[in-house]
Amino acid sequence: LHSLSGSLGAAPFQASTMATPTARIILLASPPGQFDLILEDIQSIAPKSLSEDVDVSALRAEWAATTGHAIVETSAADDTTDESNGCIDALRKAMDDYVNLKFSSPGVRAAHRVKQEDGGETITITTYAERIDLANHSVGSWNACYTVNPSLGHISGSVSITAHTFENGGNVQLHSNMSL
Repeated sequence: LHSLSGSLGAAPFQASTMATPTARIILLASPPGQFDLILEDIQSIAPKSLSEDVDVSALRAEWAATTGHAIVETSAADDTTDESNGCIDALRKAMDDYVNLKFSSPGVRAAHRVKQEDGGETITITTYAERIDLANHSVGSWNACYTVNPSLGHISGSVSITAHTFENGGNVQLHSNMSL
C-alpha cells in the first residue's frame, strides 16, 4: 500500500484518511481467489476494522459481479427461470459440453450462464473459469460474454483474461480484454 500511495500523488499512506477509498480500489482489483487474503492484509494495517467503514459483503458481491466470479457461486437451477425454450435448452446443453471439455483441467473451476433477455430478442451466454494455485504462486481467470440476436443473425461479445503471478518479492498481473 505504501507504493500505491506514491502513485496516487499523496503523502505516504495514512490509513485514517485514505483507508476506505483506497481499500475499495484495492479490493475490487483483487486477482481471482485473493479477495479475502487482501481484505485480511488491509484490515491488519488499518487503524480500525474495515468492516466499520465498508460493507464488505456488498464489496465482495460487486467484485464477483465485475469479474464474472459470481457465476460459479450460483447453481444451474438459478438459470432455468426462463420458460422452456428448445433453443435455450440446446444452448445450455452445448455450453455444458463445452465447459466440461475445455475447462476440465485439475484445479480449474468453471461455470456458464445462458439467459434470454429483451423479451426473448437476445440471448446472453456467459462463461467464467478460474484456476487458483496459491501454493505455486499463480492464479488466473477467463470471463467471456456473448450476445446473440437470432432474428438478426448477429453475435457480439467480449473476453477478459486475468493472470497473476507472485513469488520472491515479485508481483505481476496481466489484464487483457478483447471485443469480438
